[in-house]
Amino acid sequence: LKSNFHIVFNYEDVDAGYTAYAGVCKADAINERPIAAFVYINIRNNILDDRAFTEQVFTTLLHEIHHGLGFLSSYIPKFWNR
Repeated sequence: LKSNFHIVFNYEDVDAGYTAYAGVCKADAINERPIAAFVYINIRNNILDDRAFTEQVFTTLLHEIHHGLGFLSSYIPKFWNR
């Protein structure tokens, strides 16, 4: 099973009010688990010069990657042996 994961960094021109979000682009036809996902990071709401804030960006990225991998409440029933 081949998976695709894309991470997009973007700078919003307006105050969008969010830091990051993730989504599933495509699910497997048999088990309905994600096989393609994305994470969108809004750089405007991140201060990359500040080390503490950079660590927060990293943990936010990890959090969103988990969502892209299917760790969402709507996907819990699709886990085997849950």
